[in-house]
Amino acid sequence: MGIVPDIGRFKEKISGALAARDHALLTFLDLIGLYSYRHVDQDAQLSRFRSHHIEFRGLLTANNNFLTVVNEWKRSRIGDALSHPAWVKKQVLRAAVDVHRMVKCLNAISDNRYPKLAERYQAISDETGRTAGRGFGHRPSSWVLDLSEIRAEHAWLVGGKMANLGEIRKRDRAAHAPGFAVTAEPTRA
Repeated sequence: MGIVPDIGRFKEKISGALAARDHALLTFLDLIGLYSYRHVDQDAQLSRFRSHHIEFRGLLTANNNFLTVVNEWKRSRIGDALSHPAWVKKQVLRAAVDVHRMVKCLNAISDNRYPKLAERYQAISDETGRTAGRGFGHRPSSWVLDLSEIRAEHAWLVGGKMANLGEIRKRDRAAHAPGFAVTAEPTRA
């Protein structure tokens, strides 16, 4: 006859392997807070799992939105023209909201294991807000600007060539004749 395996021994080995795998899985779930070796109310555990699931989806959505903002920013930098300050401020605000949501969701999932992250976000956000508010230089209120008033940061208002001429005029007053530029402000009025 052929060799007949000892079925009892085979079942014993399989159940031992399954028990080790199950133990490893339960240990992992215990570490991330979704299982406990002590008796836990299953309804509370399910509610916590749902809450973590919602926060994790929020984290992923905020991350995708943030990456969209970064991608739009990169696309805007392909051309030679400077972006309008209002658009830049809007993008900075969108990015800040997305990062804030990511920090909030991460701390909700981890039972506030990273409180310093929220503090650091707030400090960076405050500094970014101050910088964005003053970062575009003096904004002329006139619709017509003298060439001596135009600087490089006004390119969004008068165009790149006029901004460059204004910078050259500022550096070497004798080399260029006086001039002026009509700003883009009348189109927004």
